[in-house]
Amino acid sequence: MEFEKTQVKRLEILVACLKENLEKLTEERDQCSSSENREKEQNKRLQRQIRNIKEEMSELAKKEAEASRKKHELEMDIESLEAANQSLQADLKLAIKWIGDLQAAIKDEMESDDNEDLINSQGDSDTEVKDRVDGVKSHQPTFQMTAASRAPALLAGDATALIDQMMRKRKN
Repeated sequence: MEFEKTQVKRLEILVACLKENLEKLTEERDQCSSSENREKEQNKRLQRQIRNIKEEMSELAKKEAEASRKKHELEMDIESLEAANQSLQADLKLAIKWIGDLQAAIKDEMESDDNEDLINSQGDSDTEVKDRVDGVKSHQPTFQMTAASRAPALLAGDATALIDQMMRKRKN
């Protein structure tokens, strides 16, 4: 009997140890399971971040390509505008020269004619003045009418109108 009691006690101790081991193993399993779940969640977050980063990289690549295309277009526009500017500058210089020539011709005409002679001899001097103005008009340089050259041309038109007005006054 004593042997049986010892045997039972040993078995009870063994059962207690096994229960304790079972509890430890269950705890470890739960910890591993929760750790595994955390790692899965972390993995999902990282995968989501990787996906988002790839999408952002794709969007940035598209934006970079669009910016590069726009930059190229703007550079082409700049080149075109620079060429147009050079052309307009040349037209403006030519128009300014023409205005200077016209002003010099008007000044010469006004200096060469004596106001009293003009009033006294209307017929011949009007014809001479008109011939000189026509001579100046026939020597006008030709250039392309662009936006920049219109203003000087308008001024020149005003000068021509002024000459015509002066001639009409002389006739009266």
